[in-house]
Amino acid sequence: MQTANVRASDGREQRSRRTRAAIVGAWLDIVESGMAAPTARDVAERAGIALRTVFQHFDDLEELHTSAAVVHFSRIEPFLVQIDLRAPVEERVVAFCDSRRRLFERISPVRRAAIYRSMSSNLGTLIRDADEMFERLALAAFENELSAVTDERRNRLVRQALVVSLSWPNWDYLRGIRMLSPDDASMVLQVQCRSLL
Repeated sequence: MQTANVRASDGREQRSRRTRAAIVGAWLDIVESGMAAPTARDVAERAGIALRTVFQHFDDLEELHTSAAVVHFSRIEPFLVQIDLRAPVEERVVAFCDSRRRLFERISPVRRAAIYRSMSSNLGTLIRDADEMFERLALAAFENELSAVTDERRNRLVRQALVVSLSWPNWDYLRGIRMLSPDDASMVLQVQCRSLL
């Protein structure tokens, strides 16, 4: 009897995890299709569940958004590439800007949804953490050239300019406001990198 109860409990936990994952997946699907602020009803319809089920698994939409951001972040890890520092600077510029093109195209819908939600939320913290990681990767890719700039003030300014050039807000401006294709936006990043380095 006890074994049967344990199996039933395990089955409920597995169903609960699957439902929770389906809700998170539905939110991500909706956002990635272009809707920045899906409602709980939108998510329930996409997941094929009742609206109340969303709130049986998440206390509120903030918890759902945070859970979705964590899942989304795990999906983008393959896009966070380290550049071979032994390669010539021209190869690193092309490779790094191409990796940023792929990364930023992947994260843009969820990023816009998170910004829509508010920078003071848990999502805002995750965005800031991601930005810090993106900054570290950019500076590491060109550390050889940056360390050769001996004037302290100039070095600091070049580093800041490089971080801004290779940031998601710059990418979003090139794609959303300037209406450049991903390839053309990547070429702009390359021009900016070459000019700075």
